[in-house]
Amino acid sequence: MKALEIDEANAEAHLALAMELHWYERNWTASEQEYQRAIALNPKSPDAACLYSWLLVPLGRKDEAERISGEAQHLDPLSQIGNFTPGSISVFTRQWDRAVGQLRAAVDLDATYWLDHVFLGRAYEQKHDFPDAIAAFEQALKIDQDHAEIWSALGHVYGVSGNTAEARKILGKLQTPGSSQLCCALQRCGGIRGTRRRLAVLRLAGARFRAAFLLPSNLLCHRCAARQFAHRSPFHRFEASSKPA
Repeated sequence: MKALEIDEANAEAHLALAMELHWYERNWTASEQEYQRAIALNPKSPDAACLYSWLLVPLGRKDEAERISGEAQHLDPLSQIGNFTPGSISVFTRQWDRAVGQLRAAVDLDATYWLDHVFLGRAYEQKHDFPDAIAAFEQALKIDQDHAEIWSALGHVYGVSGNTAEARKILGKLQTPGSSQLCCALQRCGGIRGTRRRLAVLRLAGARFRAAFLLPSNLLCHRCAARQFAHRSPFHRFEASSKPA
């Protein structure tokens, strides 16, 4: 990476490399080393610690992930990603009641962060509390009405709760030709009953999304949300999309 050739002590460059190794190359050993290096160079920033905790979950190190995400939250009590991450870890580790409590606390602190609402909706969905799940996803759409991950999450909960008419409408929206939203369509077609319909979505998306993902299938689109990041902060896109117009 050119930035590291210029300045090996650049914490953000190490973090960017860690994300590349984590999300794309799935080189978890090298990714962990880069996360740790980024944290050592900038120990007061919660960003690297939050992303590092996500790496630890699929490695089976749940307790460590919870500890590190908690420490990151205390580094900056007003950080959106810092307050979101402990709840996301609970979702990844299927601790639904704990996730609801953590994410509701994050929403109470700052209701403008779309990921809080999306993961809160996922936790409610897994508890079969479909009305609250739908309400959470709809709240996220008030923050970013064009975000494919939010629409796909809402479509899925409609599907699994039996409202297949609304689910099919949303699936159609996500199948816009040439759209990157096909990944979300692929993710969420499981909520639609009907094998032919689901296979059509899989054929359409399969050529572009054959890679194995780190997260459980109902969470894999979080990878899509992290696909791009700006030079200033790897969470710039998350933060920008959470701010009201």
